[in-house]
Amino acid sequence: MKNQHTSTRNLNYVDAFTMFIVSALSVCLLLYVAFGEARRTNEQFQIDKLTGQAELMQVTLETFLHAGLPIRQYAGFSIISYPIMSTDKSIAGMAVRDPAGVKIFSVGDGARAIPSLRNVAASDQPEVQRSDAIIEISVPLRNKFERVGTLAVSMRRALIDSKVVEAFKPLLGVGFFACLMFALYTLFHRSKAHQSTYRRLTFVYAGVYLSVAAAVIWSMIAVYSNGAQAKAQSVAAVLGARLDDVPQIGLNYDQFTGISQLLEDYRRLNPDVSNVELTANGKIIGHVNKALVGKQYVPDSNSRIISLKLSPKKYPSDIELVVEIPKSVIYWQIARNAKNFAALFIASGLVASLFMELGRALRESGKRQRNHTGNEEEVSAAATLLVKPAYFLAVFVESLSYPILPHFAQQLATSMGVSASYASAPFMIYYAMFGLALIIALPLEKRFGPRTLMIAGLALCGASYFALSFDADFLTLVASRAMAGIGQGIMFIGVQSFALNQSRSNQRTQAAGIIVFGFQAGTLAGMAIGSLLVNYLEIPGLFSLATATSLLTCLYIFGIVPDLRASKVEAYQRRTKGGWSEFVSILRDSQFLRSMALIGVPAKAVMTGVVLFAMPLLLRQSGYMQEDVGQMTMIYAASVVIISHVVSRYVDRTGSVEGILLMGALLSGAGLLLISYAGQDVAAREIHANIHTSFAIGTSLMVLGVAMLGVAHGLINAPIVTNVANAPIATDLGAARVAAAYRLLERVGHITGPLILSQIFLMSTQSWFSLNWVAAATILFGLIFIATSKQSSEPGYPAELSQ
Repeated sequence: MKNQHTSTRNLNYVDAFTMFIVSALSVCLLLYVAFGEARRTNEQFQIDKLTGQAELMQVTLETFLHAGLPIRQYAGFSIISYPIMSTDKSIAGMAVRDPAGVKIFSVGDGARAIPSLRNVAASDQPEVQRSDAIIEISVPLRNKFERVGTLAVSMRRALIDSKVVEAFKPLLGVGFFACLMFALYTLFHRSKAHQSTYRRLTFVYAGVYLSVAAAVIWSMIAVYSNGAQAKAQSVAAVLGARLDDVPQIGLNYDQFTGISQLLEDYRRLNPDVSNVELTANGKIIGHVNKALVGKQYVPDSNSRIISLKLSPKKYPSDIELVVEIPKSVIYWQIARNAKNFAALFIASGLVASLFMELGRALRESGKRQRNHTGNEEEVSAAATLLVKPAYFLAVFVESLSYPILPHFAQQLATSMGVSASYASAPFMIYYAMFGLALIIALPLEKRFGPRTLMIAGLALCGASYFALSFDADFLTLVASRAMAGIGQGIMFIGVQSFALNQSRSNQRTQAAGIIVFGFQAGTLAGMAIGSLLVNYLEIPGLFSLATATSLLTCLYIFGIVPDLRASKVEAYQRRTKGGWSEFVSILRDSQFLRSMALIGVPAKAVMTGVVLFAMPLLLRQSGYMQEDVGQMTMIYAASVVIISHVVSRYVDRTGSVEGILLMGALLSGAGLLLISYAGQDVAAREIHANIHTSFAIGTSLMVLGVAMLGVAHGLINAPIVTNVANAPIATDLGAARVAAAYRLLERVGHITGPLILSQIFLMSTQSWFSLNWVAAATILFGLIFIATSKQSSEPGYPAELSQ
């Protein structure tokens, strides 16, 4: 009895430590992403500020150059640079270089600290160069005929990052304390291992995550507020340095013209600034809106206001320069971060729930082994759960690159000198090799067993990701995607075979749940985390993470998952094995062929061609950020998961299949039309014109369209298997064989989807309007499907293993 009590107490300590690690990983990921977001946004504030200052100096220098004088004869560089250098301590240096990159003028130390950075400002737009220590903004200097030099302004990254580091240091303690409290809760409330305990544990985990996220958002508000305020102060200081000479020499501003135009130039070069005013005793004497000159100044309550007094003592008027930045600039950045944290919360929650369930299975399995209790059904269920994390992580590492893969493939294709339409090749080869692996892996499983297949498949995936961890070309990408397709296909067969071997006849739905959960949850988590981490790890680092995760998962499979030899699997293979004549017989069945060709294959083609290939390209082209792309595809996957769960029960209860499939096809077309409308060129122009209003409207429509498309495919994925399993041919060959044939043939949609979209892009340009053609075809196929329907009266056949 004492030994049993000691063993239980030790297990409680192990559980508490495990939950501490799980929560710590989630919190660390949150802090890492939040720190990167804060650093990136604060850095962008500083870059915008320096770009405005560089462009102001550019105007002064080009006025001299347009007079036909050579840049080397300009004598006032130190004079025009002094007000900026003296008012903004983040600037390390300034320099003017000739077209060959040779320095002509310089002030400060920063210009000498960047000798390795090339002279890139050959275009008319400002360009940003980064090194580990310095950020440099370069603007071209042109006379009336040609570019004659470059103006470079540099700042030290350490000075920028120090503000963010200072704000985030307390959050480490907050995160550690929250994880410690979660572990202690686990330790003292885990003794009763019933279902309600695990539900409470899930809620406590959510509370831990959300409390840390709230602290993070509070800190980020401070960082962004300081960044926006520093930007406004810099604008006010630089502008004030140009205006304060007037009162200093005893003159009045009404003796000068062009003041309002000068203020407008500053506002134009600093797009986050809403208004710049010059006031005398509270009366506006200069404003970006000339109609307000002469009126009383009224502060805007929705803006942060920076005022700078310009008048010296004993000057007859109280002269102030006022710069206003809307608070919405800060709120918009916080809203973006909150959106990213919500996506990260979903991904982390899926990972945490998976390991909580795994810990529960290991705990209960160990208890049964010590007490020699538990029937065969309980033992089988516990063993089946062991493979769940393996498949989840296999899909997770594959999905990490989904948000960036289309754009990455297009870049590599164009850099190799081939058409951008070849960007569909990595997608096509992946799904072709996946289908091939499904065929070749079954006899290999019989010989080597499921565990060996899982390790081999995941090792192939890891090798494919490793090949992309360095500077890759397009051919390397295609080859690695082929290897990943084979690896994922072999992994799928290994997991499926293991689940079949371990599950009893009345546990087949649980076995299916492992694959459904692994695929959907792994896709959700992978896309959410991948789209965020790529901003900080970059593409090679993302593939390195996938390689390391694949290796660790292989070690988990080798150490935890039992090695089986085929028994039930052999019987299953005998039941599902058929020759080419049987395959042809299945294709001759009209109900099977209609369901596959008009509903199933088009749905898969839309998934791979639109959701995974075309939409990421179009979103990036329209100015959406990388994390937005991943979160759009997340919305699609989440909608599929939610509606699939609901509709599967409805179909099993009512047997109504073809009406659901028609609804899915029509809703799919409607979703595509809405996505196309939201992404039209007019909406894209509105996004760039007014990002804080039109962007929100356009994105809301886009989200609704993507969610509709996900719901539509949720209405199709499970019912389509039921429909083909109800086909007349299933009476002769068996529902399992017909369903297996369908699962293989639907890969045609996976393969052709990216090919079709790339050809549409090639013929009609890469635009949102192209999706209208896909929408029309989807709706037409659905109408043909129902017009040729001969509704079966047989009850629904539940799909056993559907991905």
